[in-house]
Amino acid sequence: MSWKMGCIPWNKGLTKFTDERIRKYGESGSKTQKERLKTGKIIHSPLAGFQKGKPAWNKGLTKDTNDSVRSMAEKMTGVKFSCRGKGVAKPSLIGNTHGRGNKGKKHSIERRLIESQKSWNKGLTKETDERVRLSAKKMSHSMKALYEGERGDELRKRSRENRGNNVATINERIARGEWHTSLAKRMHINYNGIDLHGTWELKYAQYLDANGIKWERNRSSFPYFFEDAWHRYFPDFYLIDTDEYIEIKGQKTKKDDAKWNQFPKDKKLIVLQQKELKEMKIL
Repeated sequence: MSWKMGCIPWNKGLTKFTDERIRKYGESGSKTQKERLKTGKIIHSPLAGFQKGKPAWNKGLTKDTNDSVRSMAEKMTGVKFSCRGKGVAKPSLIGNTHGRGNKGKKHSIERRLIESQKSWNKGLTKETDERVRLSAKKMSHSMKALYEGERGDELRKRSRENRGNNVATINERIARGEWHTSLAKRMHINYNGIDLHGTWELKYAQYLDANGIKWERNRSSFPYFFEDAWHRYFPDFYLIDTDEYIEIKGQKTKKDDAKWNQFPKDKKLIVLQQKELKEMKIL
């Protein structure tokens, strides 16, 4: 491999006090070298003379000028460095990046620390890059092998059971009025020029009109304190004749409790969940 002067080392500016990888590698290397000194296998090592205040053995060295630093960098990161431009070191893959164990994890972490956290395969596809194609092919074969035979049948059965349990849990929460099925916050419905959130609010508005109850979309807000900050609470409806504020609610949260508990005592707030809406024959 050829190296060009000016390539930026991955550990430039990092020390054992600021980077966990350098600290761990330094401790491991120091222990190994000291053991070899005691047994007489080596006579001298820069690591053996580590003392507080003395410069590190690799101070001023880079992977471009020192084989030990280059080897250490590749071993720690799982990335093989090569210069592909003016003064910039870019990684190329070593081994299987999708494999199990620490090697794949190290590579996944380290390659994001290089080139301003840009992914090595950004913009590449299996049609344009051989590495991506081989990786996708291997992953496809692994998934097919995983779901073959008795083991595959067992995994599919377990997956169906998990889906069934999740659906049953959600249905139970809906039945208790703890879950809003309409995902109201994301659903906007135009009713006579008024923006309503979700089908529950729509049905309630239709119920009010059918029974001749005067109402309007609430515009008033009420302050409440939650998680070390002040917020504004907007109930859903305002009933003009009875001076009442109506909240249509699915799943209740701690934030809702804070809203309702701090609602002004001189105002009347009515919270309607699925149970109450069913009793009123709105749902």
